[in-house]
Amino acid sequence: IHFDASGTSRRCFEVLHDKRGLSVHFMLDLDGTIYQTLDLKERAWHATTANSRSVGIEIAQAGAFPVAQRRNLEPWYTNDGSGIRLTFPDWLKETGIATPGFVGRPARPEPIIGKVQDSELIQYDFTPQQYAALARLVATLNRALPKIRIDYPKDADGNLVPRVLSADQLREHTGLLGHYHVQRGKVDPGPAFNWDSVVREANRLKK
Repeated sequence: IHFDASGTSRRCFEVLHDKRGLSVHFMLDLDGTIYQTLDLKERAWHATTANSRSVGIEIAQAGAFPVAQRRNLEPWYTNDGSGIRLTFPDWLKETGIATPGFVGRPARPEPIIGKVQDSELIQYDFTPQQYAALARLVATLNRALPKIRIDYPKDADGNLVPRVLSADQLREHTGLLGHYHVQRGKVDPGPAFNWDSVVREANRLKK
C-alpha cells in the first residue's frame, strides 16, 4: 500500500507509468474510484524486493512530510468554514476525479503526527471514500487470493510496526504491507493511514 504523492490518480498514472516506467495493479482516487492498471497475474514494479509476491495499490494523496515542512500540505488542504477540505495546486490543471463536483475531506479533520522509520511526520488522513473502497478491495483480494491475510505487521505487543521489516520478517508476513515495511527510506502510506479501520471493515465485508 502506497500513497502516490501525486494527489490524484490521473497525475499518479502520468508520473508512474509515463515518466518513471513503474507500475502498480490498482490506483485509488480521492473519491473512492478504483482503477485497475495491471492484471493480477502480472508483476508490477513498485516495491523492490516485494514486486514478485505483492499486489501494488497507490492511494491518491499529497503524502506525509517532516513536521518542519508542514507548509508543503497547504496547496492541498484548506479550511472552507465547514472544516478541512481538499484543494489542488494551481499547476494541476485537470484532476481527473470521476465524481462530478466531488468535495473531499480527510476522515479525521486534524493533521496526524506520528513516527515512520523513526522520523516524525505530519499528514492529513485519507478520505472516507478511499477507506471504504480500499476495504472492499482488500476483502475482494482476500477472497481471490486467500494467502493475502487481512492483517498488518505487528510487534510482540500487537502494535503496528512502523518501519522496514527484516528480510526474515518480510518473507514470513503474508498480509497487508506498507511501502515502508518493504523499503528503507520510504514512509508511505504514512502515519495517518488507519490500518485498524481497513482491517476491521475488510474482515466484516468478507463474511
